[in-house]
Amino acid sequence: MLVSENEQAAVTPPVTPPLQKECPADTVFDVTTQEDNSVPSGSHICLVKPGENRDATIIEPSGTIVTTDVIIDHSVGGNCPAPGAVHVLVDTGSPPDGFSINEIACTTIAPT
Repeated sequence: MLVSENEQAAVTPPVTPPLQKECPADTVFDVTTQEDNSVPSGSHICLVKPGENRDATIIEPSGTIVTTDVIIDHSVGGNCPAPGAVHVLVDTGSPPDGFSINEIACTTIAPT
């Protein structure tokens, strides 16, 4: 007996939250900014690895898509020690290198 996709989804929840649909195909995980900086709070940043991500895709709440260099790192005691770094929520995908879903991390975003 065949099981429909809807029935299968009801039985087997997804392992990781889905990525933002506007993220490039090579995106591994994405984060959401928690405060304004060079991009508005609520922007989604599509990342391929921990550390430096060159030409990362950023989807602003308005729907505007920009690309710029982004560095992601772990927070230290909830603080972002790098100058100009902002808090982000790791919220979708398969985060690597000790990052986890719902972790508050830090990003430094180059001016767009």
